Amino acid sequence: MRNTCSLCGGKLKDGICTECGMDNRKSDEAYKSVLNQSDCANMKFSHVHEEGKAQAYEKPRMNQTREPEERKAGDSAAEKARDKGAASYSTSQYQSSGAYTPRTFTQGQKQGKKSIGLILIIGIIVVGVVFLFVNGISNMSSSETTDEIWDDDFLAEDEENFQNDDDQFAGANGNLDEDGEVWEEELMAGMYVVGIDIPQGEYTLTGKDGSSYGVFDKEHSISDNRKFGEEDVYQVENVELFQGALVCVDGLYPVNFSTKNAQTQDMGTREANPLTESYEFSGTAVAGEDFPEGTYDVYAVGDDFGVFQFGVDLIRVDYTVPFSFSTLMEKNPTEEYPDYCSVYKNVVFPKGAVLETKELQIKLEPSSGVTTTDYLSFYDNTY
Repeated sequence: MRNTCSLCGGKLKDGICTECGMDNRKSDEAYKSVLNQSDCANMKFSHVHEEGKAQAYEKPRMNQTREPEERKAGDSAAEKARDKGAASYSTSQYQSSGAYTPRTFTQGQKQGKKSIGLILIIGIIVVGVVFLFVNGISNMSSSETTDEIWDDDFLAEDEENFQNDDDQFAGANGNLDEDGEVWEEELMAGMYVVGIDIPQGEYTLTGKDGSSYGVFDKEHSISDNRKFGEEDVYQVENVELFQGALVCVDGLYPVNFSTKNAQTQDMGTREANPLTESYEFSGTAVAGEDFPEGTYDVYAVGDDFGVFQFGVDLIRVDYTVPFSFSTLMEKNPTEEYPDYCSVYKNVVFPKGAVLETKELQIKLEPSSGVTTTDYLSFYDNTY
């Protein structure tokens, strides 16, 4: 047994470090695996780095992450579920990344940790005392003005602003006409544009387990997604769809859209798709290089199941936005795995979009129509 601690270099007594309290009698390998682990380990596929730490990037995203399922020995169906869960990403999500160098501990770093640790502890105590002292003085000087700030008018306004916190579309900019036509349709997995595929209106959406929808409308401050079946919710009311919004549907089962004030008089139509050829591949492909940019229906055609995803940089006035999309696909999905779809309609691939499927074999079939041939601008209203 070592005479010094493998973590801080301190002296050991009966295998216990007298400095940091680490039990050195246990397996060194178990500790090494923890000490040498990157801060990015076990993070979601999509996250951002901030001040040297990885943080989950939750919004905006189009669907919820599917939780990994338990694997049971000898159960082929359960093994399949485990593999699917492990491959799952947050469907239809945005992705942003940053440079990060993980910090690890090695044997050469052990010397000197004892003194450094003591200095850090003393420094933290001093900073804490100073903070408490300054904060106490600040609170004393501002106590008289606090009551003036939190007056009745302010509280009334605050209550009005947040009384609809549970409303998924609270704060939406714009008003919908109350009068209109009755319109109802079931939409399968795919991308749809309000004003072309769906008339503007206030909708009731109904779906089954595994199916989900997302509404993305930067112009009207709307970014929301729901997965049916969670908390036994299979119907969502008062879903406001404004002209130009992008609506995404995912899963095995279609989602029913129903409204009584559809603005069908403002509906446009899709243009003829200039593309005519289909493309089939697995692995990685780049739009504009391996196949023409454009609007395609994506089909799962191989025996494998998995994640279909792509990413592209969206160009803004003075910056770019990294955008990524992903969905779960399988050639013949069943009700056992309702998160998976066999085809995803109307996917727009701008030039430079990088597609990734790994073992999943897919086929790109030109969609029946397009909303625009300026493919990069298709995502302007999403973020």
